[in-house]
Amino acid sequence: MEAAGEGLAGYLRYALDRGSSELEPLAVQLEALSNYITVEELRFGNRLQCRINVDPQLLSVSVPRFLLQPLVENALKFGQAGSSAPLQLQIELQRCGDQLQLQVINSGRMGEPAVAASRGVGYGLDSLRQRLELHYGSRAGFVLHQDGTRVLATVQLPLR
Repeated sequence: MEAAGEGLAGYLRYALDRGSSELEPLAVQLEALSNYITVEELRFGNRLQCRINVDPQLLSVSVPRFLLQPLVENALKFGQAGSSAPLQLQIELQRCGDQLQLQVINSGRMGEPAVAASRGVGYGLDSLRQRLELHYGSRAGFVLHQDGTRVLATVQLPLR
């Protein structure tokens, strides 16, 4: 319980920090994301299994704030809807040529658009797309798709 309290406090400090620029090192974002996941683990208990894999050489790369959090939130919200099986969540951050690839992979199936719309207003992913366009134009991409029994949310950014 203490870890969840510390996680929540750390995430709130990050979220409320208005003094930061729009871009930040990936390491800062991963620390905030780790705090967010700590809180969600308390909520989900043993129904959430999370793994983060990151190339340590990418930790200093600057990315837009709140790039990963909406993808993780979406996976948690829709990942195992209607299933009693544990939600498998995997976050992969790797270099692919001259691109940074960020993937949030969760077990489950993508819901029908009407069902998904009824469970949220969709600002997170729309905001993500807009911010990618603002910072990178056509040099960045975002794809959300079903791959067998997993849902993959993939963001690709040029390495600066």
